[in-house]
Amino acid sequence: MASMPLVGVTGIERAVMCETAAAAMDELVRLLRTNEPLWVKSPLDGRYVIHHENYIKSFPTASQLPSFSDRIESSKDSALVTMNAARLVSMFLDMDKWVDLFPTIVTEAKTIQVLEKGMVENRNGCVQLITWVEHVAVGDKTHTQCLYLNLNLNLNLNLSGSAYGSERWLISLQRMCERFLISSNAEIIEPIHHIGRTCSREEGWKWKSNLMKVSHRIVKSFCSMLNMSGQLDFPQRSDESNSGVRVSVRHTTGTRQTKGIIVTAATSLLLPLPSQSIFSLLKDHNIRHQWDVLCNGNPIKEIANISTGNVLGNCISILQPFVQRENNMVLLQECFCNSDCLEGFVVYAPISFAAMNIAMDGDDCSYIPILPSGFIVSADTRFPANSCASILTVAFQLLLSSPSSSTQELNIQSAATMNNLVTSTIQRLKVLLNCSV
Repeated sequence: MASMPLVGVTGIERAVMCETAAAAMDELVRLLRTNEPLWVKSPLDGRYVIHHENYIKSFPTASQLPSFSDRIESSKDSALVTMNAARLVSMFLDMDKWVDLFPTIVTEAKTIQVLEKGMVENRNGCVQLITWVEHVAVGDKTHTQCLYLNLNLNLNLNLSGSAYGSERWLISLQRMCERFLISSNAEIIEPIHHIGRTCSREEGWKWKSNLMKVSHRIVKSFCSMLNMSGQLDFPQRSDESNSGVRVSVRHTTGTRQTKGIIVTAATSLLLPLPSQSIFSLLKDHNIRHQWDVLCNGNPIKEIANISTGNVLGNCISILQPFVQRENNMVLLQECFCNSDCLEGFVVYAPISFAAMNIAMDGDDCSYIPILPSGFIVSADTRFPANSCASILTVAFQLLLSSPSSSTQELNIQSAATMNNLVTSTIQRLKVLLNCSV
C-alpha cells in the first residue's frame, strides 16, 4: 500500500522518531554482531534468546515493557538464500512485497509514512548469508486458544518464539527465494507432456511461470482466509489439544473469486506424531481418496509436477480425480516442508481445464478464480527431546449456490455441513496415521 500521512506530527516529533529509528538501528547491529553475553542458548530448544539482564546493562535506555502482562520473545538465526542482495534489500523496503515474501506469516503490510527517503544507491545491503533477529514485547490483548497459548509460555518468559521467531521467518524467505529462482530461470524446466497437449521448452517455461503464480495466489489466499475475525463465526469447545471447529460464512463479489456465499471451516489439533509423517501422508496422492471425502472414494492421479525447491517433495502438482462425469476440473496443489520439519503445508484449489489452458497459453492468469483449502503442519517445539508432537491445522472452503432459504437457516445448515466435513476428515486421517488420540 502507498504510504499515508501522519496527521498532526510536528517537526519535533518527527525528529524524535528519526532519532529513535537511528538508535534502534545501532542496537540491531550490535545484536547481530554479538552472541554471548547478550545472547544465550535456550535450555529448552537450543535456540539463541536474549539474556535479559545483560541486555539491560548493554542498553540501559531501552524502553521498559508497557505492562506487567507483556512478555519478551527473542530469537536469532542465520541462513543462506538464493537471491541477489540488491533485489532482496529492495523487496524488504517495499511493504507490498512482504506478503509475497512471507505469505504464511504476513497477510497485510503497509507503510504508514516515510520519514526520510534517503538514496537508493546509499542503502546498505546484505550478502546471501542472512541473519535475522526478533526481539519484541508481546501483549495478549485478544483471546488466544489454549492450544497456541501453551506453545508460547515457559517459566523464563524469554522465548525463542517458534511461531514467529527468526527461524520461521528465514524458512519462509528461503522458500520464496528458491521459488523466484526457479520461476525466473528458463533453464530449470523439463518437457511437459500433460493435459492433452505437448509444450515446447519456451512454452513450458511460460506455463511453469504462470502455474507458479497461480499456486502462490492459492497459498496467500489460504493463509489470509485463516483470519476469520469480523465474520459470522460458530466457535465450539476448545482445550489444550484441540482448538474446536470454527465456521464462518461470507459473501464474495471479488473478480478473483466466483461470486456467491463461501463457507469456511477450520480447526487445529495436537497429534503425537512427527511432522514429517503427517506431511508425507497428506501429499501422497495415491492414498488421498482414503481421507478426502470430496473424492467420493475415487482414486486420484498426478498429471504434472513442478519442483519448487531443493527439498525433495516440495512441489506444485496438478491432480486429476478419476471421475468420468466430472473430468473438467483438476486440483492445483502446492506442498512444502522445510528440511527440519518445523513447518509444512499442503494447500490446493480446484481449477477448471479452461483456466489451466489460460495458464498454458501464457495469458494473464491473475483473474482465475480460486477457492483454496488445505493443511498446515507445525512441529511442537515445547519439548525438543520429544520429536513426536505436531500441530495440524485443517481448513476447508466451499462455495454455495444462491440461497433459496433465509440467510440464518442457510448459515446453520452450512455450519453443520462444514463441521461434519472437518470432523470426518480428521477421523479418517487419524485412522491412516494409526493415531487414536
